[in-house]
Amino acid sequence: MEANELLRQMEDTGKIDLSVVDVLSNAAGHAQKRQELWKTASDVPKETAFVQYHAWRNVTLILSAMRNRFERAPAKHDNPQVAADAMDVMPSIFVTVNLLETASTQIGDKYRSQILDRLRWLRAAALRSDMLPSLKEELANVDINEWRRRLTDLASAIGTELVEE
Repeated sequence: MEANELLRQMEDTGKIDLSVVDVLSNAAGHAQKRQELWKTASDVPKETAFVQYHAWRNVTLILSAMRNRFERAPAKHDNPQVAADAMDVMPSIFVTVNLLETASTQIGDKYRSQILDRLRWLRAAALRSDMLPSLKEELANVDINEWRRRLTDLASAIGTELVEE
């Protein structure tokens, strides 16, 4: 059964079907693989790799936060609200993933801007639905020095400078 079907069924019955955890884990795993691919991509423009990496990372984190909320739902008596909230976020995930999957390696400014706009919509939907990861979760496993180096490289590639205070 696919995620949307499971979510509708949970919302209709008012009962959590924890098989959704596996579905969300698989989806998050796919997104994480794509994230890693773009993190190490060296044969594409840095701006493209960064936007793709950033977007896939957000998809991964939001799917993981959604999965975690479903895992905690029975103990917190968060049903069927968790299913309704997930149904509010899933369309933004699908649109974002579709946009990312159809992007070529040579995307222009307009397409990068579209991806970032969709990502803002996704993060807003996740925030409204309490499925946005915490700052601590977002920064987990991030090497700050590596992040700064990559951000500096990106800034250089697009012709700007970073200002640190």
